[in-house]
Amino acid sequence: MRTSHALGFCGSVLVLAVFAACGGDDESKTQVGGGTAGSAGSGGKGGSSGNRGGSNGEAGSGNGEAGSGDGGTSSAGAGNAGEGAAAGDTGSAGAGGAPGEVEVIGAYVDCENGSDDNDGTEPNPLKTLTKATTVATSGTTIVVLDGLCDETTQPEFNNANDSVEFPDGLKLRAETNGGVTFHGVGGYRSAGIKFLGSGSVTGIHFEALGTGISASSGILTVTETSFNDVYQGYPLDLSGTVVATISPGSLDSYIGDNQRTFARVQGSAKLTVLGGNISGALDSGISGAALFMISEDGELVLDAVTMEDNDHNGVVAVGSSRAVIQNGSLIRNTGANACCNQTAVHVGGTAEMEIIDSAIENSPSGSVLLTAGTPSLKLVNSNIVGGASAAINAYIYSESLPTVTIEGSTISNNGNGLFFNYDTTLDIEGSFIEDNNAASGRGIALNFSQVNNVKLRNTVISGHGYEGVQAYGTTGSVFDFGRGNDLGGNTLAGNTLADAASTGNVTVLVAANMTVYAAGNTWDNVQAAVAGEYAVSSGNVLDVSGTAPGPNYAINGADAATTTLRLAEDACVPTNSCN
Repeated sequence: MRTSHALGFCGSVLVLAVFAACGGDDESKTQVGGGTAGSAGSGGKGGSSGNRGGSNGEAGSGNGEAGSGDGGTSSAGAGNAGEGAAAGDTGSAGAGGAPGEVEVIGAYVDCENGSDDNDGTEPNPLKTLTKATTVATSGTTIVVLDGLCDETTQPEFNNANDSVEFPDGLKLRAETNGGVTFHGVGGYRSAGIKFLGSGSVTGIHFEALGTGISASSGILTVTETSFNDVYQGYPLDLSGTVVATISPGSLDSYIGDNQRTFARVQGSAKLTVLGGNISGALDSGISGAALFMISEDGELVLDAVTMEDNDHNGVVAVGSSRAVIQNGSLIRNTGANACCNQTAVHVGGTAEMEIIDSAIENSPSGSVLLTAGTPSLKLVNSNIVGGASAAINAYIYSESLPTVTIEGSTISNNGNGLFFNYDTTLDIEGSFIEDNNAASGRGIALNFSQVNNVKLRNTVISGHGYEGVQAYGTTGSVFDFGRGNDLGGNTLAGNTLADAASTGNVTVLVAANMTVYAAGNTWDNVQAAVAGEYAVSSGNVLDVSGTAPGPNYAINGADAATTTLRLAEDACVPTNSCN
């Protein structure tokens, strides 16, 4: 049985909630988040009477108790120190704790048993959401009583692309989290709920709709909300300037077993996802579709989010968008190869992708795909492991000119490590690229006909079935694996000699008269010199060119005779003193 809320008056305004009294009664209660806030903390007594002795007693002290409540928390009242006089007076009482945030109920809706002829109070709820939006005012909440809201009770759910519009400032929540389902007609695919400004959604399950929630301005908060069979559009469709946050609450997963996509972020909209699981999404069969599709100037932050066992792209960021995957987020077994070169992460245009303290694991196709444009990828303290194809791939699509920065990360046990087919800027520091050992597995592979700029420091590259590094590039390329003023500190070892034209650890194939720098690194052994690391000391310069293939390095191609691989050099400070 539901408990009816009393109707309170303040002046001539009727409010569907229990309010604090119009006066200053600090014992009044306010409704907070569906619960009742505790009363304000009464002032704590001061310390005991001041002790006699000398001319003045000691000061009393004490703290007021905190007010508390089901939906909010009141701050503690601070007790004021008692001023002990000669006889010792009692300390003054602490100030009362502040009450929690007030939720004001604007209207109740009962889709199954209500009537739009009612007044919208809890005993006499409305039937339709549309009517409720004309009764409730900005800053109030529409509460939907538990049950099913479908096309038979909500006309908009029966019309293609139609939606229930919520004016700016209205909030929406279920009576109990998960107790309300908004259900459309599969063949019509209504556009669900559309916010015309700021608002919030709590505890609703959306099903068989084309879109669940859309917004283009203000601030949107979504919690305890789930979706199933909402895939012809997106469960969350964000555009314009809206700033949205979604969090799971007590949910295990945001989506059900018949879901294909999750969120689209366009314009300059921003979406932050704070925790939760997204799993079991179906293959969309549409090129470029993804669970998260970020375009134009949109921004996505995935914070401690798990995406697992999804059949198509996980995150696609294109245009001039930005995406951040951080704080223990995990993308596992996402990006099947059923259609359209699916990958766990896909970056194109001038989009920026940052993966920080997170992991991509067991991708059935590629892990990270960089496509046409000048995208950038930053991988920090993260892992890409166990993928069937390349961990980072800029090969399939043309004219990809990526910038990739890798710090403190591990790329291991994939088909290939890094595979670039177009102009590339690559900076790797303090990382491990190991055991990416498909039949032609390489640690780093670059295209000869492109301009490539590669810097490698304090990194281990080992355990590959072909080459550790292909230092390939045309005129204008720069390969810096270690200089006299900034030694490499890399370990290039344990990469298998595949054939007579290649080598296990580094193969050089560059334009005429170029130098590839590789000073201060550790090798298995070094042809024409000594094994191990080259220290910098007077006269310690080793240049090789046109060398026959061997276990550590080879210089190949028509310009091999004029190509230099510098394995050691004297200290050169400043940098421009290096030749």
